Order: sequence, then C-alpha cells, then structure tokens
Amino acid sequence: MEAFLMSLDMRSWRAIISGWEYPTEKDEVVQIVQKSVLKWTKDEDDAAVGNSRALNALFNAVHPNIFKLINTCKSAKAAWDILEVAFEGTYKVKISRLQILTSRFEALQRTEDETIVEFNVHVLRSLSSKFNMKVTAIEEANDLSKMKLDELFGSLRTFEIHLGHTAIRRKLGHMTGNADFFSELSECKARSVVFGDEGKGYQVSFSKDRCNVMDSQTKVFLSGTRLSNNCYHWDVEVNLCNLSKVEEASLWHK
Repeated sequence: MEAFLMSLDMRSWRAIISGWEYPTEKDEVVQIVQKSVLKWTKDEDDAAVGNSRALNALFNAVHPNIFKLINTCKSAKAAWDILEVAFEGTYKVKISRLQILTSRFEALQRTEDETIVEFNVHVLRSLSSKFNMKVTAIEEANDLSKMKLDELFGSLRTFEIHLGHTAIRRKLGHMTGNADFFSELSECKARSVVFGDEGKGYQVSFSKDRCNVMDSQTKVFLSGTRLSNNCYHWDVEVNLCNLSKVEEASLWHK
C-alpha cells in the first residue's frame, strides 16, 4: 500500500506521514476559524489534494466491514493509524508477535550436524494434524535427501490453499434451519418451489440422512442417501422379471 500511495504522488504519502489539518485563520474578533477554500495558498491546496487522494485510496482498498472503522476520518493519517492497529496491532502486540515468530524460527533452525533429510523431516513433523495426509504423500513420492526447502514449502503452501478453498465450499454448502447462525441472510418468499418434474405432482421429502421422491399417489419411487457434501446418492434397486413363454413347437414334439 505504501508503494501505491507513493505512485500517486509524494503529496499523498506525505499526508500519511505528517498528517493533514484543515487550514485556519483568525477572524475579526481574533478567533481561529476554518479558512475559506478560496483563500488557500498553493501549499495548502497541494496538501489538501494529497490528503484527499490518499484517503480515497484507503477507502477503496479495504473491505466494507473495515471501511466502517475509517469512514468518518477526514485525515488520511488518522485512517492509516486505525488500519495499522486493526491489522498489525499496537506496538506491544507487534513485539509479542515478533518474539513468537523468532522462537518458531529458532525451533526450526538447522543445526550444524543436521542433514538435509533430518531437517526436512523436522519441518514435516512440526506441522499440525491437518497436514498429515500431505506429509505422507511427500514422504512417499519424494526423496527427502534431494528435496530443496523451497520445493517443500511450495508443496505445503499449495496444499494449505487447497484446504482453504475446501473449507469455503463447505461453508457455502451448509444448511440449517436456524437463521441466527448466519451473519447475513437474504430472505425470499415464493409461492412455490419447482423441482423440475414439469408439474407431474412429484413430492420431495427430506429426513436426517435421506431424501425421498414420491409420485402423485405418495409412493416412493426414488430414494437417496445424503453424502458429506450435502448431495444425495440414488439407491438403485434393479428388479429382474423373467418372461415365461410356451412355444407351440415344443408342445407338438411332446
């Protein structure tokens, strides 16, 4: 974000560093009041432009939920300070995080007598349980004595991204009857729900782990078991009917 603000112009970045205050002047009774925009000097005008550009960039860069924290700010520096605390924490929090990261790095630091294989195994064993499946795959498919550290981290990072996408899909596919579980809920009232039976009178009923489709006489002709992804597997039952037929030629021979 720093590079982007500097790319606008240095006035924008200067507004972040030094802040900006509305120009003032003294009126006839020697009271400090805001100066009319028409009376601004060139320097005051440049400072205001830089502040406005920086503030606009910050407004457009954050999530709508974060925007609520800074939407009343008139100074780009004030908005920047709020965002800095929100994302990075206070000075004490930063020091605490740095100490934690340092201790984690030291725990993974390779000793002089440690081989590449031992260090790679050390890294793999330090991962949480959610990486167990990936750790097993890496150990079986790769020679740890020849595997570079960036390759190892790249493979783990790819797997972590995949886990994140899977978790998002599971959340999107979640169903519940309690509206309080949703942070945002778009309610829609409709007269009917169409299941694609083209008005043939089919009925669909859901239980805990099953879905039944019934015809107009309420007879179940399709039944499915709910899977982990909230889809239903159609339980196929094939009934064979053998045809019995008497041949006249066979009777004549008898």
